[in-house]
Amino acid sequence: AALSLEKWLISFPSYGFLLSVRPQRAAAVQRHFQTHNLVCEAIGIVTPGTGLSLKQGAEQVELWDLSQDALTGFSRQAE
Repeated sequence: AALSLEKWLISFPSYGFLLSVRPQRAAAVQRHFQTHNLVCEAIGIVTPGTGLSLKQGAEQVELWDLSQDALTGFSRQAE
């Protein structure tokens, strides 16, 4: 209760996965997960840019700027 939602979302070690699936394939992916008794829900959209942000109603917060910091600890290799 002492943490803001923003802080909690970037620090909680989750056992979930984020998948990027084309909208027309989402229902098929959900059905596959359901056959294994796993929950799979559409929670957002991919937009152009380097920011990772959350939006709920009129509120929006940028959690990460991928042009500044790698999200997973992996960095781009020099080309």
